[in-house]
Amino acid sequence: MSTIHSGFDLNVTIFSPEGKIYQLFYVNALINKNLLLIGMKCKDGILMIAQKVYDQIEKKNSKTRKIFTVDRFNLVGSIGNVGDINRLVLRARFDNLRFKEIYSENLSGKVFLARLRELVHLHTVYWHLRPFGCILLIGSVYHSDFKLFSIFPNGESVDCKLSIHGKNSFFLKNFVEDLTSGYKTCKNYIKKICRKIRIFNSLKEGDCFEIFFYSRENLSFEKPISCNLELEIERFLDPQEETE
Repeated sequence: MSTIHSGFDLNVTIFSPEGKIYQLFYVNALINKNLLLIGMKCKDGILMIAQKVYDQIEKKNSKTRKIFTVDRFNLVGSIGNVGDINRLVLRARFDNLRFKEIYSENLSGKVFLARLRELVHLHTVYWHLRPFGCILLIGSVYHSDFKLFSIFPNGESVDCKLSIHGKNSFFLKNFVEDLTSGYKTCKNYIKKICRKIRIFNSLKEGDCFEIFFYSRENLSFEKPISCNLELEIERFLDPQEETE
């Protein structure tokens, strides 16, 4: 039993005298300590960016992924507990395969959202289960309709245009909201956002990003941009776009 919270954090069905569920409080604290995860709907598609951890001892980037492809039309980004993230991603891929076997169609949109949301919510109902220690961003494309959803540890979900989670997310959100007012293409957003992340989080030169997007020029989530943004951006952006 916790000496600090007098047992109110033993399971997810117990409220503290202040009205808090401490297990969900711990999860949110864990998420806020993670590096940034950004998802946004653009003029021509969906963009998702995640920071990768740089190992100062081995002088290389961490192999731990934060963005996962379910298929060419569905993408899951997450930060938090790695084991919980892997379990939810495996479940998403399994549900997608089963759905395709039965209906000969990819699982996408609100149906895809509902499958994962129900599982996350289930772990906040029963005392013998603990909440998933992560937050999910789901990017989905269905018949040229772009959808971006956030699933929170308490089982709630939001259909959003922009979603930012992690360290310093509050400060970056103000900048990105101003940036998205113009509703530009995926390619126009990438470099500006990554530069702002470097400013807010004081990144080292070796730090890099996971970047996935779906647009008219990249009709699949299965082809990420190279993690070395500084080298890739020169090839990725046209000289005319560089001056914008």
